[in-house]
Amino acid sequence: DTEKALQILSDEIDHYIPNIVYYRSLSPAQYNSLQRTDMYIDRVLMNQLIRTYVIAGGDTDELSRRFAERGIDVNSLLAPAN
Repeated sequence: DTEKALQILSDEIDHYIPNIVYYRSLSPAQYNSLQRTDMYIDRVLMNQLIRTYVIAGGDTDELSRRFAERGIDVNSLLAPAN
């Protein structure tokens, strides 16, 4: 059921938002010393969760607001990784 899927995706996104906030607070040197798992969360997982949420029909305005409340532009998470 689509509503259940959207709720699971939304919960997963909310689970990882604090990680993204933390990663954005790091200096470049600190960021580069992160473990692979952390870099995966930042560069791949969150991007996939957001894109899947949007494709499934999730509320993009609400999603943007949730990230903005934490000082993050959701579009910066959808940009290709460097």
